[in-house]
Amino acid sequence: MLTHQGIKGERTIRNRFRIARFLTGGILLTLFPTSLPAQAPESKSDQFVSQGLVSYDRAYKLDEDRNFILFQIRNDGVKTISHLFGWVYRYNEGPDEPADFQLVNNPHQSAILVEGGPHQSDKVAQWRFSLNVIVPEQGNERFILRISPKSVFYAHHEPVSAPTE
Repeated sequence: MLTHQGIKGERTIRNRFRIARFLTGGILLTLFPTSLPAQAPESKSDQFVSQGLVSYDRAYKLDEDRNFILFQIRNDGVKTISHLFGWVYRYNEGPDEPADFQLVNNPHQSAILVEGGPHQSDKVAQWRFSLNVIVPEQGNERFILRISPKSVFYAHHEPVSAPTE
């Protein structure tokens, strides 16, 4: 039959084992750290600029007649993109030039999917944005794209994915 002293002694031994296991685990983790990365993984590509649900490539293609501009866009969301609206800005790049951003497209007009459709999750596709006016060429001009999460529209039905072998 256990007495009050026996139950108390059993609890003390159990607590000592818990403390010993905790300290042993701490020492082992200190001596042998895990191989998991301590920082978040880097983005998939340094050339892509993240804008939330989508990312665009900094390298763009401008039409010869300068009527439209092509951007490589990666879908970072989980659904297939059907329509995409964005703002294309032109600015002059240089140390003595002030940053003067000029909107050169109609943000109310959807971009056109040129290559890589349907634009499924984690895929890169090429989208064409029409320019409002013929933009005169300047030597140090650059174009950037801004896409709001509210201007990304998704397909009502997901396309059937290709079978993997």
